[in-house]
Amino acid sequence: IGTNAAGTAAIGNGRGDSDAANVFGNGNLIGGAAPGEGNLISGNLGDALDVFGPGNVIQGNFIGTNAAGTALLRNGGTGLQVGNSSQFGPAPPSRVGGTQPGERNVISGNRIGIIAFGSEDVIQGNFIGTDITGTVALGNLIDGIFLIGNRHLIGGTAPGAGNLISGNRRFGILVASSGADGGHRIQGNRIGTKADGASALGNASDGVAFATDFFVGSSGTGPVDSLIGGIESGAGNVIAFNRQGVNLLAGRRIGILSNSIFSNGQLGIDLNGDNPTANDAGDADTGDNELQNFPVVSEAVSDGSRTNITGALNSIPNAGFFLQFFASDFGDPSGFGEGQRLLGTHAVLTDGSGNASF
Repeated sequence: IGTNAAGTAAIGNGRGDSDAANVFGNGNLIGGAAPGEGNLISGNLGDALDVFGPGNVIQGNFIGTNAAGTALLRNGGTGLQVGNSSQFGPAPPSRVGGTQPGERNVISGNRIGIIAFGSEDVIQGNFIGTDITGTVALGNLIDGIFLIGNRHLIGGTAPGAGNLISGNRRFGILVASSGADGGHRIQGNRIGTKADGASALGNASDGVAFATDFFVGSSGTGPVDSLIGGIESGAGNVIAFNRQGVNLLAGRRIGILSNSIFSNGQLGIDLNGDNPTANDAGDADTGDNELQNFPVVSEAVSDGSRTNITGALNSIPNAGFFLQFFASDFGDPSGFGEGQRLLGTHAVLTDGSGNASF
């Protein structure tokens, strides 16, 4: 759709404001996991594929590349828009990709890779911004994935569920809401690396950003009650080689847990998008994630077999917190380094003055 028969050159459909393919309804299959079932949707002037309705499955397609998945054949608009619509009845989630290699979509070289709206769509196992090997950048011109709505799952804890989201020209994943949408889970993905999860293939801006809208500038509370990583096995993301790892420009109650965050150009995690936020007594300030105070390590001593870490957290009084401890191959000259390897998680309870030692 949009190429010559060999899938090597563009013969684009549409205009800049129209789409190459629209699917309306529920329970449709676009592509498939078996050899030869995937579609090639590339070289079109507008969006490549818009899928509206619940319970749809999009698998095995190449969107924005040539038929081999090795070079760009850009679509002028978004590669894939997917979302539920109440006019088609109850809303079981739609699925983009899957945990098996044959279910993978390669969605690269578009304006935005995927826009997911509505609720509860599942995006798993895809290569977004790279070639078919996951080693060469064929970046989408803006973001890899743009999320709005509620309770989308990007990746997951099962083997093969994580997406590769790398080489894009702005954010790897942008999550936006001007109100109180949220409930998203971003788990088990490689964001800014090659398929090996270790070599550099960074997104030009932040690996994951939360904001109020697409333009990252309007007022509002931003997304709420979402999770980047988690405490279950396989939930942590690898977020590396981007400008910043996680940039919380807007949002409340966003859990950031158990991720491997390293080799980003600036901070691993930034609250408010304004570089390190100083601690304040009793954590009385407000803002994104309530500008949560960070624990202060006073000493870390190794005896050759284990390391004893001593420090304290000051935050709101009489509250429970998970503290996570990481090691990294290199220190950070800023003094606010990243967390490459999770060492462990420790629960503390602050006293009436907001203090807890560990």
